[in-house]
Amino acid sequence: MPQVMVITGATGAIASATAKALARQGHDLALLGRSQDKLSALRQQILQEAPATRVQLYPVDFSDLPRVRRAALELREAHEHIHALLHVAAVFKQTRTVTSAGLETMFTVNHLAPLLLTRELTETLQRTAKSRILTVTAPSTTRIDFQDVMGLERFQALRAFGASKMANLLFAFKLARSGLVSHAFYPGLVRSELMNEASPLVRVISGWVSRPPARAGHALGELATSDRFLQPNGQFFNLTRPIRASPYAYDVGPQDRLWEASLELLDGVETAGQP
Repeated sequence: MPQVMVITGATGAIASATAKALARQGHDLALLGRSQDKLSALRQQILQEAPATRVQLYPVDFSDLPRVRRAALELREAHEHIHALLHVAAVFKQTRTVTSAGLETMFTVNHLAPLLLTRELTETLQRTAKSRILTVTAPSTTRIDFQDVMGLERFQALRAFGASKMANLLFAFKLARSGLVSHAFYPGLVRSELMNEASPLVRVISGWVSRPPARAGHALGELATSDRFLQPNGQFFNLTRPIRASPYAYDVGPQDRLWEASLELLDGVETAGQP
């Protein structure tokens, strides 16, 4: 029986490869991405490979948190059950930029938006048997600077990106403690558009050592569907192989502190948007 797979950043290299892999397995797809045109093109590609696939599109910019919340509402209205929520959307910015709410862009897109979407879909996930949340990240060792989460006092692009990836790890393991099945996923270095704004040297090195996205997409699709990845909970996978994250990522102190700080930021956006 088809399962409902929600994929963010759907038109990116890893997410689109994952979507195609899941479609070939016969699952229904809910695809979130910034560009309606790119989403529509991806749907056409999927339907060419798997014509019976049910594909729903949700244009949403993850830097726009109110829009993320509306997308969650649309998903709840469309789906009584969600079997897997795949957080793939990510952004890298070489210079500090802020969203319309005044929040640093990388932290918002890479961490706050996934947390918000998960929070809004928690009840749907909880009533779905064998549901799971998969967060694409990296083996970051960068600790969160809770005194300057928004990078106002000091901003260095690679450090800020690393902090957002650590936030993904803390988030994934915090969710596992709550009872939801939640894993972190490291695809390895994959050819994608993520580092387009990085320095020329970083782009060249990434191009040398990165791999095509199909293997990562297949692995993420396995994690999203196979019963053998349900337990133990709170794992970190390099493709389908369990690995260890930095000890800091497993520390419940930073996990809880980040969760509370993130909820305060989200509450601030909600309050600012009220008439």
